[in-house]
Amino acid sequence: MVFELFPLTFGEFLDFRGVPYRRRTDFDDMRYDPYEYERLKGLYEEFVLYGGLPDVVLEPRPAARAELLNDIFSSYINMDVRALADFQKIGELQQLARLLALRVGSKLDITKLSSTLGVSRPTVMQYLDFLEMTYVIHRLPAFAGGDKPSALARKLYFCDNGIAGILAHLSEGALFENAIHNQLRAFGQLAYLGKDSEHEIDFLITRSNDPQYALEVKYHPILSDLHKLKRLASKYGFARSWVVGKYPTPGFQEFVWGGLIF
Repeated sequence: MVFELFPLTFGEFLDFRGVPYRRRTDFDDMRYDPYEYERLKGLYEEFVLYGGLPDVVLEPRPAARAELLNDIFSSYINMDVRALADFQKIGELQQLARLLALRVGSKLDITKLSSTLGVSRPTVMQYLDFLEMTYVIHRLPAFAGGDKPSALARKLYFCDNGIAGILAHLSEGALFENAIHNQLRAFGQLAYLGKDSEHEIDFLITRSNDPQYALEVKYHPILSDLHKLKRLASKYGFARSWVVGKYPTPGFQEFVWGGLIF
C-alpha cells in the first residue's frame, strides 16, 4: 500500500500549535467570521508564508524557519534527486525549480522554459514530471467538461508555500493563491477554467467529471468579484460558487476566508 504524505493542512498546522478550532466541511460555513479572523489571522499569515512542513511549523523562530526550508530543499537536491533519478545535470533541475517558483499560478509555457534553460523540451518535461512525482510541484489541468481532455496549458503550483518562497521572491497574492490551491486539494479533483481572459475561474472542484464548486481567489475581495464569478459559474454549470479572500474589504463580507479552509 502506498500513502501520499503532503505538507500539513491549515487544520493540522493548528493541531501542531495546540490551537483549538471547529472543523468546517461546507464552504457556506467558511464565510468570513470577524471573531475567527481576529483569532487566527496571525497564524494563517504564518502558514501562507512558511508552509506546512512539520519541522518548519514547530520552529518558533522566523529566521530559523527560513534556514530549515533552505536545508530541506538542499537535501532534496543533493540526496533525494541523486537517489531517485539519473539526471546528468542536477543544476538544471534546480534552476528550473527557481524559474517555476516565479510562475506560481501561471500557465506553463514549455517552449519558453526550454529556451530560458537552454535545454530541450523533452528534458524540461522530464524534469517537470520528476518534480511533480516527488511532490514539489502540481500542474493544474484546465476544465474541459464531460470526458473531454483539455488542450490548454496546465497552471503551476508548489505543494508547499515555504519551498516556493525560498526559491523566489513571491508576491503576497501569489503565495495566497498557492496556499488556497493546496488547501482545496482535499475537497475533490481540481481544475481551472481558462477560456479567455474574461472567462477564467481560478479553481473548479469536480467529482467524477461532474461540476461541483467554483472558487475565485482575491486578495481583497469586493462585491463585483462575486457577481462576475456567479455569472461565469452558472454559465459553465457550477451551481455553487464562492470568492475566497485573505483580507476583508469595508462593506463586503460575503466571501470565504482562507483561514477557515481547514
